Order: sequence, then C-alpha cells, then structure tokens
Amino acid sequence: MRVLLLMTLVLLCFAASCTQDAAWTVEPPRGDRLGAVARAINLTVEAQEAAAQKAIEALAAAGVTQGDAGDILAGARREVQRLRTRAQLAGRRLEHSRLTGDLLFEQWGEEIGTYSDGALAKEASRQRSLVRTRFDAAIEALDHADEAFNPILRLLDDRLLSLQHAIAANVEPPAPLWTEVIAGDLLARTHAARDVCDEFVKQVPEASRPARR
Repeated sequence: MRVLLLMTLVLLCFAASCTQDAAWTVEPPRGDRLGAVARAINLTVEAQEAAAQKAIEALAAAGVTQGDAGDILAGARREVQRLRTRAQLAGRRLEHSRLTGDLLFEQWGEEIGTYSDGALAKEASRQRSLVRTRFDAAIEALDHADEAFNPILRLLDDRLLSLQHAIAANVEPPAPLWTEVIAGDLLARTHAARDVCDEFVKQVPEASRPARR
C-alpha cells in the first residue's frame, strides 16, 4: 500500500512539473514580458547613474591633499568602498537585463515557430528583429558605460596605496594623477546609455513602461 501511495505521489509531482514547464515555454512568470525587460534595463541605468555620482564623490575625497593624511585616507577608503558596492550592483543589474532580454527573444522565437500561416510568421519575425536591434543597442551602451568603472577603481586603489605610503614615510600626500577628463568620460558614457535605453523603452506599451525617477 505504501509503495502504491508513493508511486501515486511521484506521478502527481511529475505531472505538475510537466504542466509548469509547458506553461513556461509559452509565458514567463510575468505576463508582461517586454515590460519586464524595460524595467530591468531602467533599473540598470539608474544603478549606473548612481555609481557614476559615487565615482565623482570618491575621486573628490581621494584627491584631497591638504589636511591630516590619516583622515584623508580614511575618508577616501569609505568613498571608494561605496563606489565599489554601487558599481557591483550596476554590473549585476546589467547581467540581469541581458538574461531577461535573452529569455524574451528565445521564447518569442519559439512562439513564431508555432505559426501555421507563413505571412503571420514573417511579420512576427520582422517585429522581433526590430525590438531585438534596439535591445542589443541598449545592452551595448550599458556595457560601454560599465567598462568605465574598473579603470577608475584601479586609479583609486593606487591612490589609496600612495596615501598609505605617504603616512608611513611621514610626508605630505602626493597630488592625484587623474584629471577631470576621467570623470567626464564616465558621465558621458552613462548619459549616452540613458539616451539609447530610453529609445528602447519608448517601444514598450505606455502602461508597461517603467516610471523614470
């Protein structure tokens, strides 16, 4: 009797999992698939903009040359760690946007394959290609912005080390080696990413568009 009951439970679980898998191939957990991608991209943009602002603050804190070297080092370390945390969050959100979009286009392609009408399939494929092109452009712009954070972090890590060595040698902190061009390049990349991503979001039905802060 126990064996029969166990087999029944196994079959029921298997049937339930098959039903879930079948539903997943047609629709992801969120019915509004394109809106979900737009929201993910918008969150990535916001995370990058917040990280860029933190980069400006970290560069300013680490660029101080007047005052107690120990205080300068402590303040710079705090700001650099905050920047690193923000940049890592932006990177995770970028990867989530990429995966969310890839899932959308994979499912969209599978659904196109179920058409029996060739003309409808061709039109659906054309629409998918247009959206995919804009999505790829958004991800490329976000990647370009994301790539600007690591060089700044490396410069800041060098700066922290030079401050530490200045303290050990009991000398004045050296002047930083960066210029405003570094921060300007990062801001230009994040602004460009915002513009490209806004173009992608515009194609999403208005009711599903993420609210811009």
